[in-house]
Amino acid sequence: MRGEWPPADEIVRAATDELSQPRYRLGSPWWTRLVEFLERAWVRFVEWVTAISDAVGGPLVMALLVGAVLVVATALITTNLGRRRARRVEERIRREHERVRGLDTADLERRAGEAEARGDLDEAFHLLFQAALIHLDRAGVIDLTPGTTTGSLAEALDSGDFRHQAERFDAVVYGDKPATEADVSGARRLASTVLATAR
Repeated sequence: MRGEWPPADEIVRAATDELSQPRYRLGSPWWTRLVEFLERAWVRFVEWVTAISDAVGGPLVMALLVGAVLVVATALITTNLGRRRARRVEERIRREHERVRGLDTADLERRAGEAEARGDLDEAFHLLFQAALIHLDRAGVIDLTPGTTTGSLAEALDSGDFRHQAERFDAVVYGDKPATEADVSGARRLASTVLATAR
């Protein structure tokens, strides 16, 4: 009869057939696709590792080879970092050496005079001794480097005056002994005394 509805099961079947068409399919969420991709990638990786493991003699040999590679890589990285650190230290020492060599002895002696005038004999003695070392270095009598010690200089120069001043310098700077007027006067004429002896 015209105008009657078809049976319910036919309606359901027709709706199911219609909705199964491709145009009604919704794409899967991006995270689902990502998980599926990772799963496939992991399976391929495991298959690849298994194939290599079989080719080199089994899982134990494979583990030993991977361990050896990791040890070598770690050693190379550590060596490279050590070299970089050594270069940085060397560069810093070189800059310090250049800074010491570039000090103005006249400025050091002027500041020493000012320190002596205000009664700071320790500072005056320190500055004058430093100026004397720079004078001797520029004269070619000593080779002043950041690692130079007063003991090694005293031994190289074989000068009684320098040895005495070096011992007083160590006592004042490192032993907290007070400098005296005699220390300041001796440091002021130290370079000329040593140069005269060397000539």
